[in-house]
Amino acid sequence: MKKLLLAGVGVAAMVGTAMAADMPMAVKAPMYAPPFSWTGCYVGGFFGSLFSTNGWNVAAPGAAFGTPESSFNATDLLGGLQGSCDYQFSSWVLGVAGDYAWTQASGTAVGNFTGIAQPGMTDRVKISSLSSVTGRLGYAIDRWLPYVKGGGAWSSDKYDAFVPGAGVVASMVSGTRSGYTVGGGLEYAVVSNLSLYIEYDWYDFGTKTVTFGGAPFPAMSIHERDSVVKVGANWKLWPW
Repeated sequence: MKKLLLAGVGVAAMVGTAMAADMPMAVKAPMYAPPFSWTGCYVGGFFGSLFSTNGWNVAAPGAAFGTPESSFNATDLLGGLQGSCDYQFSSWVLGVAGDYAWTQASGTAVGNFTGIAQPGMTDRVKISSLSSVTGRLGYAIDRWLPYVKGGGAWSSDKYDAFVPGAGVVASMVSGTRSGYTVGGGLEYAVVSNLSLYIEYDWYDFGTKTVTFGGAPFPAMSIHERDSVVKVGANWKLWPW
């Protein structure tokens, strides 16, 4: 009987070993991946297009005061750099950003008033840069971030009265204008420290009186409003 029991135990052990060999390996539990966070500071760059509308009216007191001088558009590509910091709480993202863009947007139009005073005279505008400091509010959907933004803006402009036939600039004024910008966009985090975005911004620089160099170039009341569409990339500096 004792020998039979030992034989039975041996057979059971052999069967158990064989069954264990045929069983698949245990599947490891997936590792936990923490949700993506937009909290951090970024630097980046962008490029896009600028469309500017400009209107000139005679601002000097006198019979011609308020007379429409000219109205035209200035368009060009632009490119720039930016820096920002964001903080995410729950699904909301609050941030602040600054950017600077270079452009060569320009436009011309034959002026009504200066065209009479100086036949063949045209008005010209050239925008060489746009910059802004803005706050933004977004709602994170994991790696997607739709957002709105708004803040202060500055434009570097040059205005002149030009005689095309003679190739002479009769009078020129340049300076920096201040205003505001509002906009919105959509950003996507490709990897933990790189995101791409597309954005639209509206700039309003109001109306500014620009004084040219004496008769027959009266002071002009010039308004400017710009639209910018751009795509860009942000590189997350901290935290990784």
